[in-house]
Amino acid sequence: MKTPSSPATPAPDPTASSPVGLDLANFGLPPEQLLPFVLRSLNRIDDEILWINHEGRILDANETAYRNLGYSREELLQLRIADIDPNYDSTYWQTHWQELKTNGSLTFESTHRSRSSHTYPIEVVANYFEFAGREFNCALVRDITRRKETEAALRSREEQLRMVLEAAELGLWDWDIALDRVDRNERWAGMLGFRLDELDSKVLDSLALVHPDDRDKVWRSLNETRAGRQPAHRMEYRMQRRDGSYCWVFDHGRVTAWDHDGCPSRMSGIHVDITERKLLEGELQKQAHTDFLTGLPNRRHFMQLAEHELNRSIRYGSQLAILMLDVDHFKSINDRYGHKFGDDVLIRLAETLRKVLRNSDVAGRLGGEEFAILLPETPLEGAAEVAERIRLAIAESEMPLPGALPFRFTASLGVAVLDARDHTLDQLLNLADKALYQAKEGGRNRVCLAEES
Repeated sequence: MKTPSSPATPAPDPTASSPVGLDLANFGLPPEQLLPFVLRSLNRIDDEILWINHEGRILDANETAYRNLGYSREELLQLRIADIDPNYDSTYWQTHWQELKTNGSLTFESTHRSRSSHTYPIEVVANYFEFAGREFNCALVRDITRRKETEAALRSREEQLRMVLEAAELGLWDWDIALDRVDRNERWAGMLGFRLDELDSKVLDSLALVHPDDRDKVWRSLNETRAGRQPAHRMEYRMQRRDGSYCWVFDHGRVTAWDHDGCPSRMSGIHVDITERKLLEGELQKQAHTDFLTGLPNRRHFMQLAEHELNRSIRYGSQLAILMLDVDHFKSINDRYGHKFGDDVLIRLAETLRKVLRNSDVAGRLGGEEFAILLPETPLEGAAEVAERIRLAIAESEMPLPGALPFRFTASLGVAVLDARDHTLDQLLNLADKALYQAKEGGRNRVCLAEES
């Protein structure tokens, strides 16, 4: 993103500090490099950033916005927000602006339309602020196409499951409490791969098919229902099939008869096979925690894991190291060989990390070509050795290129460790990131240790 010059208006001092918020002096850069540093940072963000005035005119944007929307900078700066967002025409924009001005910030979903008329769903975080006597909206825009597709797939699968359950026969069970005898139908037995005559009629024999980790809670729920301390027995748990595998069942039962003394004498219920739903839930959970390209933990999940490990290390006084890793000249790789090859580079890097790291270590993709690695129970010297092994393994990795010699790439790493000053996670990551910056400034394809660790 280029910033238009304005000789009539002096540029604000980027080093000037404010009572709250960003203080660029903390980055340790000379004043003439601070503005390019900020602009480069904004351009590396995967989300679109748009600056808009009160009339809905686009004042500027980051490179992600130009790329997603397909406009050159000159073309985009001729447009209003209504030209790229069909939901915000000139009439509605004024209402939106007043609401934004009143609230200061708004989060909502909408749609963007690219230069080629391709539309895609977006999530917008709009932020109102005033500066130098003018009003601005700094909007952070995220393409949520993948999320919408996942939600649609989930709704579709849920609808399919609902129709299947409505049409399918249910597994039925009937427990004569006094005789301790359970009668079932063929469907109940068939869910587990048995014939009805192959199953014993005792309740405890049935419980033997329940997964050992679920058995106690199933028996407890049945007893709670029988004793009247809960209205019904409703549980999802695992049962073993005849072939030794496990399926998930939904079990729902109630007391259906009482003896002359008012004690429960019979319970009846149904079984439904919900294995498919459980697998889908597991897949969606995996998608929420996993980077779709590399299969590593995504940024949010890595931060959760790192925060947990940091708290554990502080509590028990154990050592902890964090590495920051960045692929060298990744933009040039994309520009020369294409984004598909760039994706293959990131996949190969993730495979290399899995080979080098221990099972207790955690590697995550923070975004783009940037990765972070968590090394529990690891001092500075050990972390430096691991980082060097990673660097060498990456540098020695070869990727085939049609009609050319195998391609090799390199990475730079920064290392930081937890010390007695009770670092926060942000402080540790910042230390490692500074060391990474030193590695890249020092020529790349090297490991640097944080100076304050």
